[in-house]
Formats: sequence, C-alpha cells, structure tokens
Amino acid sequence: MVPSTAMPSTMASSTAAMQSTATPSTTVPSTMASSTT
Repeated sequence: MVPSTAMPSTMASSTAAMQSTATPSTTVPSTMASSTT
C-alpha cells in the first residue's frame, strides 16, 4: 500500500515517538501505522 520510501519514515517516526515518552498519544497511532505498513 505505502511506498517502500514511506516505510523507513514511519518506522523512524514511531521510534522517535517511543523515545519521546512525553507524547504517548502520538506513539499509539505511529505504532499502529508501522504495523499496518
């Protein structure tokens, strides 16, 4: 569905979100998007 270029970007985003525990609400959708990808 998503181009291969978007995959590393999504994974990097979820990693950054996980590291930034200040934004847990952002981590949830990011992780789900990563799983979908």
